[in-house]
Amino acid sequence: MCARAGICCAGRVLPLSPRNAARGKSSLGEKTVLDGLDAQVRALEATQSGALIDVALKAAKDTVEEFTQKPNQAGRARIFAEKSIGLPDPGQLALMVITEGLR
Repeated sequence: MCARAGICCAGRVLPLSPRNAARGKSSLGEKTVLDGLDAQVRALEATQSGALIDVALKAAKDTVEEFTQKPNQAGRARIFAEKSIGLPDPGQLALMVITEGLR
């Protein structure tokens, strides 16, 4: 579980409920959407810029790039862990597309 993962709402970062994080049965570093959410929260907390969507989008893209060469360790894709190397995680990719749609 990640106490830092959350969502951005009206310029504030709201923590992801530990109960909801536990429900997904994954943790940081397992190549899931949770890694993307955590990266976005950290980037938004560190920014002084008013361009929050751009900051969140860059964090999502960077996460997809960072984890593409790693195997999936959670979710349905974990069954094909070795075959997932070199492919983006579907959840991370979806987060990136959703964030891009907020522009």
